[in-house]
Amino acid sequence: MSRILLITNRLVVGGPSFHLLQLVKHFNSQHTILLVYGKSLDSEISLEKSFQDLGIQLVQIRALQRNYNLFSDLFFVAKLMIIFHRFKPDIVHTHTYKPGLYGRLVARLFKVKKVVHTYHGLIYRNYFNSLFSQLIVFLDRLSARKTDVIISLSESQKRELVDLYHISTEKLIKVIPLSIAQKAADFTEAKAKAFKQRWKIPDEVIVVSQVGRITKVKNNQLLLDFFAKIRKEFTAPILLVIAGDGELKASLIDRAMALGLNVGETADAFVEVLFTSWCTHLDQLYSATDIVVLTSLSEGTPLSIIEAQMAGVAVLSAKVGGVQDLIEEGFSGLLFSNQEEFEYKFKQLLNSEALRVSIGTNAAKFAASKFSEAKMLQQYDQIYKII
Repeated sequence: MSRILLITNRLVVGGPSFHLLQLVKHFNSQHTILLVYGKSLDSEISLEKSFQDLGIQLVQIRALQRNYNLFSDLFFVAKLMIIFHRFKPDIVHTHTYKPGLYGRLVARLFKVKKVVHTYHGLIYRNYFNSLFSQLIVFLDRLSARKTDVIISLSESQKRELVDLYHISTEKLIKVIPLSIAQKAADFTEAKAKAFKQRWKIPDEVIVVSQVGRITKVKNNQLLLDFFAKIRKEFTAPILLVIAGDGELKASLIDRAMALGLNVGETADAFVEVLFTSWCTHLDQLYSATDIVVLTSLSEGTPLSIIEAQMAGVAVLSAKVGGVQDLIEEGFSGLLFSNQEEFEYKFKQLLNSEALRVSIGTNAAKFAASKFSEAKMLQQYDQIYKII
């Protein structure tokens, strides 16, 4: 039995937290686990209770924040050193950038037996100005030297780490895709009906969903602006569901209203854009959805795409990060690289139910074959072994 210290930024709804839940559930009976995390933002829903219910040790360090503040960061490092001294971990596994930067540094100071880091997404572009982005890349290269195993969620992400940013070597990086516990059978007509009844959505409506944070890097307004432009071109009614929250939610609602859209945050049969906040029953949402759209400027391996594929939903996504490893263009989804492609392919999906069904069927087969939770956990069994 080993002592495993997990460090992440925040325990909020999203890929990193769901992934950590999978690891904790699997390893909790075999090892002693301590999870360190930062404070959630007011606009985010925390999964803290889900981790508490598993009975592991949890330590929140409020100084671990998304923004860069020298005083807060130094305080976070000092708290980490106290935790390392008391817990004496055999394995340290960090997730996301800042926990990875400081967590790996402290791990080496304490001569931890094995240090692991997972990249959930790359923040080297589209987040900060050019100079600060270069500094982040430089610091990440130094952190990689203090790491025994680096985990990438996709082959494309690995290629960026090795060939584009020169973070580490091919040998050190292991590709382990995310997985979900759900199976295709978990997404049903009954669940679709429950979602539509909850939000008063008529059966004939084409449901377009966007799932995730409402923030600059997600580029939500691209979908919203074009939806406002084309919604009256189609004989069938269309509903845009934005399932998520974030610092730009209020401004996105204002933008939708300025575009003349009927906007609602509660169930209403006349709403054209529905803001549901964070959905607690995503299986119902995906079951009721005809098209899932991802417009992000940057991504790692989006869990929303994997979930949509498992549900047999047609996906239209920006060709960024690890997305291109999830979608075979024209077969299991559609990809776009610019606004013109986005608009053309979005119209294709809206116009053709046959295309949506074909893509969704192919995507479900692909997801079932690739995103096996058991297969993923077997790989972590090997990584967490200490010789």
